[in-house]
Amino acid sequence: MERNQLPDEAKLVARLREGDDAAFRAIYDFYWHDQYRLALYKLGSRETAEELTQEVFTSLWQRRHQLDPTQPIAYYLFGAMKNQVLNAWRKNNSREKYLHALSQQPDNLVTDNTLETVISADLYRALLQQVDALPDKCREVFVLSRIKGYTVQQIADELHISPKTVNNHLVKALRLMRLHLKDYMPLLVWLMWERK
Repeated sequence: MERNQLPDEAKLVARLREGDDAAFRAIYDFYWHDQYRLALYKLGSRETAEELTQEVFTSLWQRRHQLDPTQPIAYYLFGAMKNQVLNAWRKNNSREKYLHALSQQPDNLVTDNTLETVISADLYRALLQQVDALPDKCREVFVLSRIKGYTVQQIADELHISPKTVNNHLVKALRLMRLHLKDYMPLLVWLMWERK
């Protein structure tokens, strides 16, 4: 048997689809190092590689019901890691563009408005990226609540789910947004403080 083949993988995936923690742990233990090594190779940061690897396995658990036991789980994991790495690259590129834009301005031309415009655009891109990355139902609830201004009851009626389920999705979406936008918090606080 090859190293990249998990014994009884189809059975483990079928059990994972049912929410079996032991099956998830077996898949996690078998594939974690390969995923981490790939992220480390692509990004060169141990801390980022660990974060992305955890994100991949969090995604695996959240989307377990969509898995096909007849397909190798490695396809899902490596596709998910590819997306995580691309998102990390985009995020880094946004920061580099922001820093480059500041460095190209003579000191006397870098006004509060210039800084605010660049930072706001960066935050907006990051926010859109994280909204797109939310699980489908969380994203739908988040958009209806925070962008379209629907009440919890209106969302429940629109999506044919209970108000409690709406609240659960909102809590999850906001937790994920806070987690993934934590690097932007100092900029957001700065912007809000400047507007007072």
